[in-house]
Amino acid sequence: MKRRWIDFALAIWWRLPASMRDPVRALLFAHGGPRGLLLLRRRHAPAFDHLPPARHVAARTPGGVTASVSVLVVSQQDAHTGRARAAIEAQEGVRPVDIAVLEVPPGTACTFDHAAELASGELLVVLAEDAVLLGTHSLAALAKVLDENPKVAAASPREVPASSAELAACWRAFARERMVDRVWTQRSCVAIRRAVWSELGGDSADFGVRAAAAGREVVRAPDAAVAHSRALASADVFRGCLVDRLERASVASVAESPADALNQCRRLVADLSGALVRLAASAPLAHQLWTLRDGLTEDAAPGQLSGELAELDALLARGAEDGVPAYGRVRGEYLELLSSPSLELFARAHASVAAEDAARFAGSLLASTAGRVVGDALRTSPDVAVARSLGV
Repeated sequence: MKRRWIDFALAIWWRLPASMRDPVRALLFAHGGPRGLLLLRRRHAPAFDHLPPARHVAARTPGGVTASVSVLVVSQQDAHTGRARAAIEAQEGVRPVDIAVLEVPPGTACTFDHAAELASGELLVVLAEDAVLLGTHSLAALAKVLDENPKVAAASPREVPASSAELAACWRAFARERMVDRVWTQRSCVAIRRAVWSELGGDSADFGVRAAAAGREVVRAPDAAVAHSRALASADVFRGCLVDRLERASVASVAESPADALNQCRRLVADLSGALVRLAASAPLAHQLWTLRDGLTEDAAPGQLSGELAELDALLARGAEDGVPAYGRVRGEYLELLSSPSLELFARAHASVAAEDAARFAGSLLASTAGRVVGDALRTSPDVAVARSLGV
């Protein structure tokens, strides 16, 4: 009965226009992070006090920013950027000296150099094409943090999944709100101080690392929020986590060679494909994840690869070696993730998830785990040939 009411509520919710869904959705997200997802939030939301808080810098009443501000919207797929621009123009408390749209080929990362070339402001705010500033003072709140804190090199807003976001995008936003990381910058939206960027230079991927080494800070501005909903294929999630691990993560030495790690990942992909047939047509996300954990035993039968898992396997195969892979670190880390308190907390908010959505979510989680494991292996035992085969 409860699930019927949930499905009924969701059917009504998705009939509302996005312009109504996004602002309401943002109201359900406290400064410490999402307290539950829309229409699936429990009457008594679980407490988050036991989780480590992200690094926040409080912004006082927006307005009064003395530094000039430029905004750059990065478009990779000729997407419609009208909503993003309209949200920028509706901001109060600060008026951008210029708003530019930078078109780059799909898959190309926008570095802060692009922003510095196109914009003239002392503070640069870089937005992804599908990122929309929420409220009317998010831009002022970001600028205020930088303007009032000379040690701050970059500031990121809270990221709220847009109403069209899939499970994996919601999970990424949920997890990021709990990161205790003083060198991480939000990829959907970040405000940087031009003077610090000119001083440090280099690639935007490890800007936070270099800023921290120079005595600067990268912070979260809790009074600013952005809605973001980019859907990423599993292969893209793998590349993103791999590059992130190579560029900025501090990892301990690992025993696996990059080729061995890739072999382990391929075996886990095959086993996950076999476990997906056990998923219920529709069930709570917690139940779907438990079903997958139960099906990923060491004697699991591999399944027929298709869709995103087949694409991920093809990418992994480029650097893997022939032979039967052994079970190793990647399986343990994946099972640990599926059982983690944060994921269990996230799953509580999703009381009705279709098998197709659960399968795509599980594939994205596997891809992120594989990217971290292979990245650690490449940092410990650099292999240029393997790195090039993976496109990094």
